[in-house]
Amino acid sequence: MEVESCAEGKETNVEAVSDKSSESQPPTRKDETGPPTVQTADEASSQVPEPESTELSAASGLGTKMEASRAPSSTEEGEKKNTKDPASAEKNQRDPTSASASTEPAAGTVSEEQAATATSSPAAVPPLTIGEMVEKHFRPDKIKCLSKKFVMSRKCSRRLLMISNLPKFHEGCYTEDDIVDVLIPFGLKYWGKKKIYVIPQARVAFVLMPSGPCVRRALSARQDVIAIKKNRLSLHVLEDCILMDPIGFYAALMRWMDTRMDYEGYRTVYIRNISQSEARDLREALRKIDSVANYLPLLNKVFIEFECGRDADRLGVWCSLLKQAPSYIVFRLKALNSTFKALTPKLPEKAIPDSKDAVAWATTPSQNFGVPLGSTSPFWITMSTIPFVFPTISPWFTIPEYLTVKGDDDIKKANSRGSMFPTLMLTGLPEGGYRQEDVAKLVWPYFSKQTLHSLYYNVLVLTLQRRAFVHFSDWTSCCDFVRDHTRKPVSVRGCVLKIHFVLENMYPESEEELMYKSLMKWSNSHVPETGDLEERLLCVEISEASVAVVKAVMRMVASIAKFVSFLPLANRICVEMADSSGVGQVLEKYRLFSPNPRCDQVVL
Repeated sequence: MEVESCAEGKETNVEAVSDKSSESQPPTRKDETGPPTVQTADEASSQVPEPESTELSAASGLGTKMEASRAPSSTEEGEKKNTKDPASAEKNQRDPTSASASTEPAAGTVSEEQAATATSSPAAVPPLTIGEMVEKHFRPDKIKCLSKKFVMSRKCSRRLLMISNLPKFHEGCYTEDDIVDVLIPFGLKYWGKKKIYVIPQARVAFVLMPSGPCVRRALSARQDVIAIKKNRLSLHVLEDCILMDPIGFYAALMRWMDTRMDYEGYRTVYIRNISQSEARDLREALRKIDSVANYLPLLNKVFIEFECGRDADRLGVWCSLLKQAPSYIVFRLKALNSTFKALTPKLPEKAIPDSKDAVAWATTPSQNFGVPLGSTSPFWITMSTIPFVFPTISPWFTIPEYLTVKGDDDIKKANSRGSMFPTLMLTGLPEGGYRQEDVAKLVWPYFSKQTLHSLYYNVLVLTLQRRAFVHFSDWTSCCDFVRDHTRKPVSVRGCVLKIHFVLENMYPESEEELMYKSLMKWSNSHVPETGDLEERLLCVEISEASVAVVKAVMRMVASIAKFVSFLPLANRICVEMADSSGVGQVLEKYRLFSPNPRCDQVVL
């Protein structure tokens, strides 16, 4: 990781770097003479929370450079797999559809067909879901356990414990830590908290022990040692092997309640580190967010299954718009499939928190012109707390008026409109694993000025939105690129891009602060006043566009100083700090570990 202060030692070299000639490839970095970027795989992967087995590794792109704000100057999950009517799905990407209202179902999960036809009544109090009646539906007789004799025979390698006879629960009665503390003498590590699920309503817990010997030591202990609040606990070893990641446990628990679950996980949200009072407040908020098929509160955790994937989007958006960011951590139960064609957000107004709880700028994104062709999920919205991003099926950002290019006739159509803005929108970018230069080189031959300034401000790649905006110097060069694309479509990492004329002025900016404000508006995010923004804006340069890298960088920044918001681009992350001292704190933190005698640049 490289850390650089923009105020001193800034390079202003604007020569293009090329493979064969300086006119065919964009420059690769701002400081060609500085020390090489070092990617730290272990450091990157350790900073990204891993609640699910699908968590990406940040190892491939955490070579970063940090500086103050001055850069160079001058789908419904198909719905259900998208297999019913591909033609209709493609049409939905251009023409927004109005989703029908739906009601929260009675106990049990609701099918997609039922959700599509249901209607909601604001005055009606929805019935409890099956997850809110665990004590009634939980069937311990469906759980097969091994005999103690067999477990103690050393032939058993099973490690999953069911702990029963927990104390009757009232708020604050006991915590996950209390259960972990009971088992630590027998080998359970503190990180074992990630593999513990407590169902206080049924007075049971499930814990994955490190090994068979640890299990046998626990079973052979005196009964008075295995106790909480003078309540002696009973230990049982499960015969069945179940996955103890969130989706695996949720599936098992639903089976033990004789109920099917969302096996794909796209429409289920998993929350951890949530208090009992926060869980109650969240349940109340979900009545407005709507379309909850199952609400399953555990101790310190909650599973929320929605009627469809686009309904689950709203919870993530709701969390991102809260004035007071929640202390709990929100994840989608399973990573989204990148083949889902995106649809407009469903019931977006329901994602806005109540006015007393929402940030002042909270609003729904303008999508009057539909979702552009080539847009596929997942997209990500930014959050101010861990995990810093939340994946969505629909694009929750503002889409300008546009005209999709399918042939040369579309150039004539754009010409006939009179207002010819030399700006293109590119859609269909991969989820990650590419660089700013991979996009820039597609348009580089059409730029009259091939400079670092062009690389930073004429090619703007919004990584989390999987789209890019390219500002050409004139209409002729813009149309030249379009004509060539219609004959030989451009691609990035095997993903063929769709291109669209932008039919409104996006007011491209050539200064970092103004560019940040402009793109935050198009991202439907907080747009700050200019004021002291220059002093508060931190620029973290990254070597590769990746969601995992974004999460790792933001975790590092948040551990040092408070920030307001951030904008991930393909080659840098612009972080708006709460105050100017935060920029200095981040820079100073990494100067302290500098092995480099140069005071303005550090390689970690």
